[in-house]
Amino acid sequence: MRVLTTAVSLLVFTASLWAQGASSLRGTVTDPTKAVIATAKLTLTDKEAGIARTTVTSASGEYQFLQMRPGTYSLSVESTGFSTKNVDNIKLLVDTPSTVDIALDVAPAGQLLVHLVG
Repeated sequence: MRVLTTAVSLLVFTASLWAQGASSLRGTVTDPTKAVIATAKLTLTDKEAGIARTTVTSASGEYQFLQMRPGTYSLSVESTGFSTKNVDNIKLLVDTPSTVDIALDVAPAGQLLVHLVG
């Protein structure tokens, strides 16, 4: 009887782990004129776990982070010739895709020189 009870308990516990679900984040990165920015680097950081994932935008300026653990994240976006943009407190909810579109500002002249030299 104990073996049967233990087996049933394990099955219920395992099923609850699979039922937790995931989330996703996607969007488009543009410049001030609304033109898309290809190959912008995005870093999405899970603030609670301290884990970061990176991706780059496609030729159409789109990005996506799939199968993310629900939680609160920060997003950093950078591209040569543009100022880095940070977005904090992005909440990813279970089975609820989120969209965050980002508009980057042109970097000041001094910052452009640092990108080219550094």
